[in-house]
Amino acid sequence: MTVFDPNYPVALRIQPKEQDDSYFRIGYGVLHDHMLHPEISGCKILATGDSICEQSYFMVNSQRPDSLNFYRLSPNEDFFNYECDAFFSWEYGTDTVLLLYRPASAELPELTVRYVRVARSFKDDYPYPNPLYYFTRVRLLAGTFTVKDAAGKVVCTKLIIGEDGKMAGFLPFKNRLCYFSTDVYCGPQETEDVVLCCLVDDASEFDCDAYYYHALPFGVFQFLERKYNEESEEYEVGKVKYTFIKHG
Repeated sequence: MTVFDPNYPVALRIQPKEQDDSYFRIGYGVLHDHMLHPEISGCKILATGDSICEQSYFMVNSQRPDSLNFYRLSPNEDFFNYECDAFFSWEYGTDTVLLLYRPASAELPELTVRYVRVARSFKDDYPYPNPLYYFTRVRLLAGTFTVKDAAGKVVCTKLIIGEDGKMAGFLPFKNRLCYFSTDVYCGPQETEDVVLCCLVDDASEFDCDAYYYHALPFGVFQFLERKYNEESEEYEVGKVKYTFIKHG
């Protein structure tokens, strides 16, 4: 929590298909958010007429760099470039490093954030990942698993968790999407990692079960009960609910 500002872009999604005329849309993820967002490019209109958007994004005019090859970002209401300019550029090397730069303003100090590439392409059936959701899932959750219950009994021999969060092969998680939660910034500070397993409807409404996440060696992790204590008004770690043993 002390390494990176929870409201600044911690992960970026950049791909050619999101260029429209001379403008690039750059999707980004932040650590602190009280909502889960659809993994789309920009916004979509619901049947009710309401609109719902991805977590955050910038627009960049790719035809108008300045003399140092920096591209001005569109104004954004989030804290990173609120009421000040911000710019995007890159450095070539063995792998390209992306740069996000914000000059000092009356409200905010100068800041440079450097990003390294973690994926070179996205799948056709998962074209617009939220870059933070994608990264945490790939590193911590995605794969094919054998599942054991609290007593150590095998209850599923092939549970699949996709890079897009889709869970399949085990009835308690049927039709659910999983998210590794980074939102631990409000209320009593969490001392444990949390995973959300959610049902999502056509209006992108989320109904989620929450578990504490414990990583073990050799690709094994556990879901533990997340119990609310009425007296202390805080969540507590409960018993092990499931153990996931990764294949291969």
